[in-house]
Order: sequence, then structure tokens, then C-alpha cells
Amino acid sequence: DDAAAKFNLLKLRRDSTYAEGAAYKIPVLWLNAGKLDLAISAISEFAQMYPNNANIPDLLLRAADAYREAKKFDTAASLCEQIQSRYPKAIEAQSALVMVGLCYKDQGKLKEAAEIFDKVAKSRELQARGIAAEAMAQSAEIYFTDLNDIAGAMRRYEEAARLARGAESENKSKLLELCYFRLGEYHYGKKNWGAARESYLQLRNIGSTLTVPPRILQCEQEMKLPSTAPAP
Repeated sequence: DDAAAKFNLLKLRRDSTYAEGAAYKIPVLWLNAGKLDLAISAISEFAQMYPNNANIPDLLLRAADAYREAKKFDTAASLCEQIQSRYPKAIEAQSALVMVGLCYKDQGKLKEAAEIFDKVAKSRELQARGIAAEAMAQSAEIYFTDLNDIAGAMRRYEEAARLARGAESENKSKLLELCYFRLGEYHYGKKNWGAARESYLQLRNIGSTLTVPPRILQCEQEMKLPSTAPAP
């Protein structure tokens, strides 16, 4: 509270070099403190004072995420809608759409969540950053686990893997592991030995710690191929 008071004093000096930076730090302080109502008020005031500041969409997105964590889904969705309507060209507008999908998922509105994630995955702006791949994997998991649409899930795992291969993100290896494992197990169960083997080989190639050599060996035996699986 003392820090916020100090930044408020600087903020009031509109002619000060530090005024805009101080005004920005006030909502950041409230967000970090978990005082969401004060954060929203500070963001609104900041946006009125400095409407062209590029940090406004990010502040709104952080607030939306905090409200989602607090299970106040309607407020989170409302903030996401503000971002999309007021700042449609900002990268946060696409991330806000992801947030809406997560809100739907948290509320058990799984079909609606999957539709949102599918839409996000088509965004070219998000494909290079890995967000599109993560969204498609989220949709695939919903189809696989909750909607019991296995064929729909497999199509999405294949697309998520394709998107992940072309992206750079911290979760790239984790996403690829999920997709290749799901695809491998699906094709193995269907006795599609070639497709199953390919997925398991991909798992091995990315350094997965999952125990896939016995699966590879079985596929190769069924296909009458020389074994490429290391000895156990």
C-alpha cells in the first residue's frame, strides 16, 4: 500500500517523466497483491490517462487470468471481451480467446471450449509462438477424454503435432510427447503397425523417457522388419 501511495504521487505529476511509468506500476502492484478490484480500478484509470500505452491489453489479460484463478469466470470472460473489442490487433486479443476457452473448460462447457481452441489453432499469429499447438492439444484432450470422440481427437493430435514441430515454445517437447503417445497407442490398438511404429519412433527421436522400445519391437515384428529398438 505504501508503494502504491508513492506511485500515486508521481502519477499525479502529469508533467513528470516518471508519471506514466508510475501509473503503470500501480495496477501491477495490485495484481501482484491479489487485490483484483483495486487492480481493475487502477487499470481503468491508467487507460483513461494513457490510452495509447501498449501495456494496457497485457494488464487486462493478467487481470482476466487472476479472476479465472479465483473462479470468477464471468468477470474473466468480460475482460477478455474488452481486450478483443478494444485492442483487436494486439497479440493479447488472441490470448484472450484462449482464456475464454479455458474458462469454458473450467466450467465444464467442454464442447464450447473445444470450439474456441480449434479457432485459436487457426490463428497464424499464434502458430509460431506455440500457442496454436497448445490450443489444438487442449481440444484434442477434450475430444479424447471428455467427448469420447476418438477419431476427432486423433485428427487434432496430428494437427497439434504438426503445429508444435513448426513452433518454438517451452512446452514443445511436452506437446509432441503427448501427441505422439496418443497417436501411437491409438494405432497400436487398431493394429496399424506402420503408423504406430512411426509415432513411437518420433517419441524416441525427441528423447522421451516413455518406455516405447517394446512397442517398436512388436510393430516391427508384425511388419517383419529388422528391429531398430534397442535391447532392453
